[in-house]
Amino acid sequence: MTIREIVESDRGHWVRLRDALWPGSLSDHETETRTYFEERHKAPIIFVAEAEGRLVGFLELDYRKYAPGCSSSPVPFIEGWYVNLRCRERHRAGSRRSRRSPRACRGTP
Repeated sequence: MTIREIVESDRGHWVRLRDALWPGSLSDHETETRTYFEERHKAPIIFVAEAEGRLVGFLELDYRKYAPGCSSSPVPFIEGWYVNLRCRERHRAGSRRSRRSPRACRGTP
């Protein structure tokens, strides 16, 4: 399994995975993912998990002005996290991706 930042050619798979996490908003997912690549400088950091040549998960990491219990700002915040059910136990994908997040946060905006 490989954990990496998303590239534009992953967009269709990212839409599918977002719809698995947040069902019923396919048109919103299409619009938001398209906007992500058009305005990437303003967007969150997206990691994807790839296994056997296909995307099986994602993590959307953004920054908020504040979060409960935090005294610093901005605050790195996981907005969305999804791993295909078959891969959760098999590859422990969720724990591997979350370990990458703190390293990405060190370069906070």
